[in-house]
Amino acid sequence: MTGLRPARQADAALLARLSDMADEGLPRLFWQNDARPDHDIWAVGRDSFLRLLETDPPGQMLLTDSGLAPTGGVWTYPMTDPGDPEAGDIPDLAPLRRLKAHVSGQWYIDFLAVLPEHRGRGLGRRLLTGALDAARSAGAARIGLIALDSNATAQALYTTAGFVTVASEPLLNDRWKTGARMAQLMTRAL
Repeated sequence: MTGLRPARQADAALLARLSDMADEGLPRLFWQNDARPDHDIWAVGRDSFLRLLETDPPGQMLLTDSGLAPTGGVWTYPMTDPGDPEAGDIPDLAPLRRLKAHVSGQWYIDFLAVLPEHRGRGLGRRLLTGALDAARSAGAARIGLIALDSNATAQALYTTAGFVTVASEPLLNDRWKTGARMAQLMTRAL
């Protein structure tokens, strides 16, 4: 039986991989900005999550774990600052920040991903349930997430869990090259 557990510092490399999978390479754009020529981009991602875990991040970062190794993860937290849509050196973030502004003051699922070799076993649903439970326990009334139109599997999972699309934004596909054309904000009451 696979259970959920909080992420630990030893999970930082896996969290970087899961985050990058869920966001179709967007985290690597940030990590490239921080990488020195002699530094592996995945090490930058791992170090980013290590620093985050050292600070006791808001919300919950949960992993599925059968006792052998973690197989997927989710990070959910209160959305306090979606960021200025026009700020920063990655224009591709503007549509995402505009969508996140709709859930300011609510809870947000930053990423949810399961390693490819473990998909189809209900782990995504288990992670989603863990995220919803964490938000409820914190007293949240509503939760949201962004799904890309190219990921029908994720959209189906979220729809069957009661999420509905409340806003969408076209993607720029400037530096962040993804197969998606639209980003959709999906929310649900808790």
